Amino acid sequence: MSRRATLTAADAARLVSLALEACELHAARIERIKFVLAGLNRLVGTRFAVASHYRGIAQDAPLQLEPIVADGELLASEAAAIGFYLAQGDHESDPSLPVFRRQLNSRYLRGEKNHIANKPMLIEPRPWYTHDHVLDVRKNSNIDEFAYSGYEGTTPNLIHGLSVHRAWGERALNTRELAIIQAAHMGMRRLLEGPDPAAPIAQTPPTAPPATPGPPPVLGRLTPQQRRLTELLVAGKSVKQAAALMGISTLSAGTYLRAIHRRLGVTSRAELVALVLKR
Repeated sequence: MSRRATLTAADAARLVSLALEACELHAARIERIKFVLAGLNRLVGTRFAVASHYRGIAQDAPLQLEPIVADGELLASEAAAIGFYLAQGDHESDPSLPVFRRQLNSRYLRGEKNHIANKPMLIEPRPWYTHDHVLDVRKNSNIDEFAYSGYEGTTPNLIHGLSVHRAWGERALNTRELAIIQAAHMGMRRLLEGPDPAAPIAQTPPTAPPATPGPPPVLGRLTPQQRRLTELLVAGKSVKQAAALMGISTLSAGTYLRAIHRRLGVTSRAELVALVLKR
């Protein structure tokens, strides 16, 4: 980044809240990564995010991009277009990735451990919007402006990568948003550097508190629809995603959520998640 941006207190608070929710989420590691990617998309206004590994950074070999997990709100046709690209081996067909590779390699050789760049830092508009990859993959996936973040992991010649993407025609990510992305990426190290992306993180059995009379289980106080919405939100889904999975409108989901807040005495999603997980 040519100009460094610092996180505001509000940015830091949002990242801490997201991290705490991810840590308390009782789910496999892959689901926790998806939860963080979904939260990051909301924080910086992107619609698609991919956590991956880059190999071949510090040597003269084809760049290998190995996706770990992705999260976003794409239509089926859009997901098919980007999914096909991610599944194939020729990732240097994307004109921005070789440039990012050179930047990573330069920093890698200087002993620098991480780097982040947005599209204007990597390629000019004219060659970008006339390139076959952009017209065939990105436009059909409705993703355009992006940021790539990479840092050196503990495995030699392995870079942990994160990319986030905005919808076609939206503005570039600014320096403050890049700072948020990089902070979130570095904060995901424990999740990204585990031995198996699909394996659950071992949970330490909680110590049972002394039996004391208390209210019934939280979810038992909700209607079936309210309970389903709460479960989806705790799993990291946005209200829009949850509504689609439930087959209801976003407006109806918002109405359910307000009723849930009133019934459980919470005022935010973070409070709701914390309350459910504590039970």
